[in-house]
Amino acid sequence: MTDTSHELLRIALSCAVPLHAADLVTVPLADLIAQAPSMGQYLAEHGDRLLFRSKRKGETVEAFTMCAKALAILSFFPGGVTFLGDTYQHHHPDMP
Repeated sequence: MTDTSHELLRIALSCAVPLHAADLVTVPLADLIAQAPSMGQYLAEHGDRLLFRSKRKGETVEAFTMCAKALAILSFFPGGVTFLGDTYQHHHPDMP
């Protein structure tokens, strides 16, 4: 990943993660946790689409959205999550 690609992904996520977190606060935390394994599996199999644009329309966007949503879910846990040097930390009403 080039420095430019790294920075562009970081900037895009810095906008997308808080938006996903704002949407997800209405979803029970248990439901979000239940989604985590399939999200992790998807990103393990298709995370390269974040680095190298897919030739198929919509696949790169799908990978980006999955990454942003996963980071938003992780941001609800104590200490939040750090990715590409940015820390995301949000409050979910189901967390004490």
